[in-house]
Amino acid sequence: NPSGLSLMYYFGLEGDGTIDLENRLDQSGLDNPVELSGEAPDLGQFAIKIVDGPDNRIPKITAVKMQMHPDLRKTQYWGHLVPDGDIWRAKVYLRAFYSKKFESMQEQLNSGNIPSPPFLFNLPNQVHENSNFYIFQKMVEAPFQFDVFFESGSSPVHTEEFDFTSNLQYSSQDFDTKFESIFGLASKGFDDDHIYFAQTMLSNLIGGIGYFYGSSIVDRSYTDVDENEEYFWDESRQADPQLTSPSALFSATPSRPFFPRGFYWDEGFHQLLIGHWDNDLSLDIIKHWVSLIDNDGWVAREQILGEEARNKVPHEFQTQYPHMLQKYKIHYQKL
Repeated sequence: NPSGLSLMYYFGLEGDGTIDLENRLDQSGLDNPVELSGEAPDLGQFAIKIVDGPDNRIPKITAVKMQMHPDLRKTQYWGHLVPDGDIWRAKVYLRAFYSKKFESMQEQLNSGNIPSPPFLFNLPNQVHENSNFYIFQKMVEAPFQFDVFFESGSSPVHTEEFDFTSNLQYSSQDFDTKFESIFGLASKGFDDDHIYFAQTMLSNLIGGIGYFYGSSIVDRSYTDVDENEEYFWDESRQADPQLTSPSALFSATPSRPFFPRGFYWDEGFHQLLIGHWDNDLSLDIIKHWVSLIDNDGWVAREQILGEEARNKVPHEFQTQYPHMLQKYKIHYQKL
């Protein structure tokens, strides 16, 4: 049976600059395409466009028209003003909105007059003054598609002339050709299933590369403790953990959903493959890691940069300890 889906897509801008919704605001929703425009010191002038696929269908349950309900064939929206550094907390703001919405509907819900899920969980179709954060919601029935275009004023893309599908097919064919020229799996006798598996592994590795920026928590106080002792972490992390100056890292990640940050050990294995695929890309990643090495030759084994990264790490593992390297250096000097 066809699946009804509610898709959320959000954009935000922090710091100096503006981002505005260009569509005519309507309580029933936005017509296709959805368009944003803005300007920022680092980006200059830019535009964002969300374009529905020509064959998209909405779930049958959303086609029911009821008085005062939005038109769920259109894109639902919400514009909000959030503090700098909070754009990544999109889920928190969305949950707070729904909590407040359901609280205001408590009497209606208690009476058993519960709207169907698409109408119960739709966005408010409002834009607050000076909004810097926008969420868009699409009710669709699988299969579906929509394209998101980012157009920089310094490098414009004419979306009316740009055929995303054909360019994607061309890039896919180019990937297959390059993959075989580098790894030669077909010439070595591997079948299509094995080649597809290898291509998927490489694609996920490359797709997991990200740019991270922010402060780390480092404890540079020298505490003469044994890492093999049972309560090493408890004793060490109470010493003197401090936020470092912000730093940047371009890095592959062990797992985008669960470990979205750089790991020193893992990166070595990543580069064994990335270096074969694109040596310049690999060198750029290695250069970022080398730039993090301090005057004592130490680099944190986990690069947990900024609040968003720390949100994915249990508190007891957030602090990094360079004193273990210092301890080993003293031991070697005595030898």
